[in-house]
Amino acid sequence: MADNTKQEKVIDKVKNFITLIDSNWRKYYLPNQHIVLDEGIVAFQGRCKYKLYNAMKPEKWGLRLYLLCDSSGYVWRAKVYKGKEDSQENYTTLLTLSFIEGLENRGHKLFIDDFYTSPTLLFELEKKGIALIGIVKPNRKSLPTTHKSLKLEPNQTKVYAKSHNLCIYFKDKEKPLILLSNAYPAFDSTRAEGKPLAIEKYNQYVHAIDQANQEREKSYYKYIHEELK
Repeated sequence: MADNTKQEKVIDKVKNFITLIDSNWRKYYLPNQHIVLDEGIVAFQGRCKYKLYNAMKPEKWGLRLYLLCDSSGYVWRAKVYKGKEDSQENYTTLLTLSFIEGLENRGHKLFIDDFYTSPTLLFELEKKGIALIGIVKPNRKSLPTTHKSLKLEPNQTKVYAKSHNLCIYFKDKEKPLILLSNAYPAFDSTRAEGKPLAIEKYNQYVHAIDQANQEREKSYYKYIHEELK
């Protein structure tokens, strides 16, 4: 407990600065229609419990952030990731709802991966006038129960609908996936088979966080210094 309190105090030292930047991002810009919630890494080599190591990254040590971006890569809201307790489904639902505050009923479409997506979140966002397009884990609650016995051939699609809310099952070559969408139909007048339209739109927009990370890495000023023990 004492260690957690100490680490919270470390974050508190820059809390006002983070809050200022975060509020200014929202003050001067309104995201375009397509928004993405995902994680990003900021290089950091100081002392902090929340520092993570990734051998695959150019900057091995860093802090993980939750980021809300639009399709241009503009970061509109951010929050520091503080550990495994953040991985609970209820937490990710509340986290997502907190990130879209201020965007209600403006026609936005939110693209997220299976860490966040759930039928509960789909319905909660719908109440706030925000559409959802997201890959979902097969063990999430409230999915159609028949999917457990569902067997698809490559490029085959099965769609379950509740009003305009869709649960799309699609097998792309070898790996099947499940996507929830109330923004795009599975198919439109231009196609009647193949990869569903909703999945193509998901693949088109979900990587906005990667673009934001690349732009941030370009702007880094490298300063090498020794730590004081």
